[in-house]
Amino acid sequence: MIAKKIFPRLLVVVALGVCISPVVAVEIDWLGGDGALGDGANWPGGILPTNEDFVTLPNGVTITSSGESNIAEEMITRAKLRITDGLFTVVGTIDAFDEFIISPSSEVSAGRIFMQAAGLLDLQMDAIVNVTEGVFSSGKVDVRDGAVMNAESFDNFNQWDVRAGGSVIANSMINHTGATVDVFQASSVFDINGNLTNNGNLNIKTGASAQIDSIENNATVEASGASQLVGNSVNNNGLLSIAGTGSNWQADIVTNFSGIVSVTDKATSALGTVDNRGAIDVDDATLSVNDGVNTATGMVSLTNEAELAVVNLLSNFGQVTIDESSQLLSNTFQQLDGETMVAGGSIGANGSASTTISGGTLIGNGAISGDLSIINAGLLTPDGGPSDPTAQFSVSDNLLLGASFNVDLGGTATNDFDRIVVMGDADLGGVLNVDLVAGFAPLLGDFFDIIVAENVVGDFDSLFLPVLSNGLALEGINGGSFYRLQIVAAPVPIPVIMPLFVAALIGLSARRKAIN
Repeated sequence: MIAKKIFPRLLVVVALGVCISPVVAVEIDWLGGDGALGDGANWPGGILPTNEDFVTLPNGVTITSSGESNIAEEMITRAKLRITDGLFTVVGTIDAFDEFIISPSSEVSAGRIFMQAAGLLDLQMDAIVNVTEGVFSSGKVDVRDGAVMNAESFDNFNQWDVRAGGSVIANSMINHTGATVDVFQASSVFDINGNLTNNGNLNIKTGASAQIDSIENNATVEASGASQLVGNSVNNNGLLSIAGTGSNWQADIVTNFSGIVSVTDKATSALGTVDNRGAIDVDDATLSVNDGVNTATGMVSLTNEAELAVVNLLSNFGQVTIDESSQLLSNTFQQLDGETMVAGGSIGANGSASTTISGGTLIGNGAISGDLSIINAGLLTPDGGPSDPTAQFSVSDNLLLGASFNVDLGGTATNDFDRIVVMGDADLGGVLNVDLVAGFAPLLGDFFDIIVAENVVGDFDSLFLPVLSNGLALEGINGGSFYRLQIVAAPVPIPVIMPLFVAALIGLSARRKAIN
């Protein structure tokens, strides 16, 4: 029996007074068992539904479609539906509760596709699915072997696999909490031309490629195994990881809010402008940036032969750490607050680079390529760590020391006291703070060349030196090519009574002259 229900679809009144009646759309239920969608024997009255009808396919049967099929406006399928060849069209919604298989070289066109929790949307070799609006899936989606799925938008609540050269393309996507998108194997493509909001897991791996114009990441995005992640902008509040030889990440604008950006295991990344308010970890990998700001809450860590290459300017207000094997290859690095810890590594891209510490601390030991300027509220503190409190910085060009310089003296050997070796000129000013460490008690004649340069110009504005015992004192001397602290005999203080005695003698002499 055919259950009919009238759905008003179009009512037109023309100038001649002719009225076109509403189109009669019919709800039709499949009556057969396993069979072909185009076989009239499976439909009530032997009449095939049309593209204006609402079709329901029942549970427990397998239904196939071949050739050109356009027999539903809307379809609910609880059956196992297989498109074996040709084009299958549903103008409105396909609501699938079971398997929806698009066989090799077949094609599906739909307004919307809803995959329910137990459903599987399987695009096999070279299959094509074009969706006018969106694909919404609480089930599983598998796009493989050169198959392609296009839609305006995707919503994933469960699991998507894009593999073996499969491609999915949309203008937007939401990957919901707990959901996973895996894009893997060579030639597989995940292409979002607009925004992707990721609240689940997005994994691009083993040679796959993801091109995403804009990413809002609140969970995990990972590119690994020689995969590629390319886009315009990224707002990161989760984990964004690029790992492995051949893996590469490119983006124009990156704002790392409270998230972690991790580039590891010989991966590479090329970014435009970076605003870091969270953590950036570069470990045995290379990250290049045109311009960057590391804010007060930002942390940048370079470890295990890592390279952070900055084309233009990197400004630091937070924490930057560079281990002994790593490099901050900056053309211009400025610190206005915070701390840069150099644990044996280096700063500066080349001899014409500029490093300016106008606030916060430059601490540790290592090499500075180009000029180093310590100005305003900046502080330079050589430090080798808890077990070795003294250290050395080397500067390949000129040094401007116009703020604060902390020096620890722990012995007379060059590796027992803090110092700076400058290949160019050292222009002095600011404040020198000196402390004795490790129980060191200097002797008369000891000296410490804390600055060695081609030319040392000027002197410190203020010196804060330790008070020594045994009649000794510490004084600073500009030696032209070095600045030396040396131990000298302390000046003998004049007793308080001596000036009174001298004054009395002068007074007595004046009285005698008056009497005579």
